[in-house]
Amino acid sequence: MDISPPVLRKVPLLSGTLPTLRGMTIELWEVSVLRPDDVVWCVVLSYLKSFPSTNNQEFSAHLNQLGNTKVSANIKTRIKHYNPFLSRNAGLYDELVTELITPFREKINSYISVHETNLKFADSVTKELTASAVLLSHDIAVISYPENGLNCIELKFFPAVNNPESPRLNFDKCIFLFYTFGDSWSKFSTSLQKDQGLAMQKIALKEILRRHFKQNKLIKRICLLPDISDNFLIALIKGGYDYIIHSLLKSAYISKKLWSAGLKIDPRAEDKTGKNALFYALLNPNSYLLYFLYDFAANACFRTGNSIRCPNSLIVENLVLMTECVAKLKEVVKCLCVNSTDSYFARIDELLQFNKFQIDICQRINKVNQSINYYDSPEIYHEANQ
Repeated sequence: MDISPPVLRKVPLLSGTLPTLRGMTIELWEVSVLRPDDVVWCVVLSYLKSFPSTNNQEFSAHLNQLGNTKVSANIKTRIKHYNPFLSRNAGLYDELVTELITPFREKINSYISVHETNLKFADSVTKELTASAVLLSHDIAVISYPENGLNCIELKFFPAVNNPESPRLNFDKCIFLFYTFGDSWSKFSTSLQKDQGLAMQKIALKEILRRHFKQNKLIKRICLLPDISDNFLIALIKGGYDYIIHSLLKSAYISKKLWSAGLKIDPRAEDKTGKNALFYALLNPNSYLLYFLYDFAANACFRTGNSIRCPNSLIVENLVLMTECVAKLKEVVKCLCVNSTDSYFARIDELLQFNKFQIDICQRINKVNQSINYYDSPEIYHEANQ
């Protein structure tokens, strides 16, 4: 099952927040999980990754708190080396359910049964979160926001705050969970502290690059580039490593691994100054980089099964968005008063014209395919994607 990569969130604490915390901004990695509907699984994973894995004494104490004092050595090793930036598949879930989550869930159910009177009006998730917080002796803070973004944040504590004017004494040691909701769905995610996540991301990046390059010095220099975690492509271009971008992104395996590690490989992603990798490639005297990044972005960074060679409506929508993105380059160039603007404008106009041509061709292909039910045959669809 493919799940979203970790995302570094800047969370403004606004509505529903304790008065003493309003106005604060916290930075946390939101980490999607295999079972986003299982809040207990999210609590356990966040709890076990809320401290350095090198602290064996604290690690053992945390495991005991979950209710199983005889956790296998294999599980301990798996938890310590769990890195959501490198591997996010189902491997860890089944073993944890057997050895950790099942006994902890039994403790939760016992707590709920004993405190049934106090919790009788609470929903099942509130009961589980309240019980988890008490049993683990940790506050649990759930950051809720709608699917359309972090513009409406609610921070809710478990157990509930009795005095709304008092801050949580252990706020910095909370177990943070994310809760995202839409019209007909919702999901829980775990979290990591910013620095903890950045360290894991660097480990993942080194491992990914080792699979592609043999030069350890090159890998080390790339990992030390400033802002490599903020915008991977821009960091490479500004650091003088633009020559490796093609070899990295042309590999579907490597590009997917980089994306899974939470690294920004979409050429349209902007840095703190509002400029993207397409802009920095435009300034490069070698026009090949600009055209390659355009092609990569125009094909939706090859994140779907479709492409310009085998388009669908999503590819057409992506090309329309590319028109806006490329056109914006002109405004950025004008604002910066860059020398030789005529040559830059000529390259931008060339891309816009080519993008318009691709939109037209893809729309025509879609109409033909829809009229003949072209993709009803798996064999034809497979051949079209070759």
